[in-house]
Amino acid sequence: MRKLLIYLVLQLSIIYQVNAALPNQSREMQVISLQGYKVAVDNDPLWSWKIKYDNNIPVFIAHTPEFYYPSATVNVRYHNNVVINGTPSEIKALARSAIKQALKYYELEKTEVSESFKQVKFKQLDGYEFNTVGIIEDQPHDIKIVIAKNEHGKILSFLAYTRKDKMNHIQPAITRILNGVSFLRKF
Repeated sequence: MRKLLIYLVLQLSIIYQVNAALPNQSREMQVISLQGYKVAVDNDPLWSWKIKYDNNIPVFIAHTPEFYYPSATVNVRYHNNVVINGTPSEIKALARSAIKQALKYYELEKTEVSESFKQVKFKQLDGYEFNTVGIIEDQPHDIKIVIAKNEHGKILSFLAYTRKDKMNHIQPAITRILNGVSFLRKF
């Protein structure tokens, strides 16, 4: 009788595991309106975010949840006072220069930009992306910098970082964020 009971419990647990629905992450996004644009970040899991002002320009900063692995931070800044409607080579030169400035800020100015510099396109953005490794908070981190323009030639800069060798894990969230950027007409 005991063996039969154990057998039935095992069978029921197998049936339950086979038929149980796997948890389904929604792809709801939090949409945050800023000066001249909107940015969207994941709502499941819920990313925290804040707005920090740098020279009166709002910088959107988002973080993965506290116990999310790998942890990641994203910064988005819209430079609505910078307009470039030039040739692709002019846009590339601007992106290269902006990336070099960002690398200098992170004390990575010796990093060669041409190694991992590529053209990217998102829903409302065209630009260039650069990936490197740097030290943030005394730890090696993967760093992604995107410099892109919207259809009106206004510039948006994007920076994301996560633990070294983990950028591929957060790339889908980064793509959703960059595809979720939209611009307000009056800016």
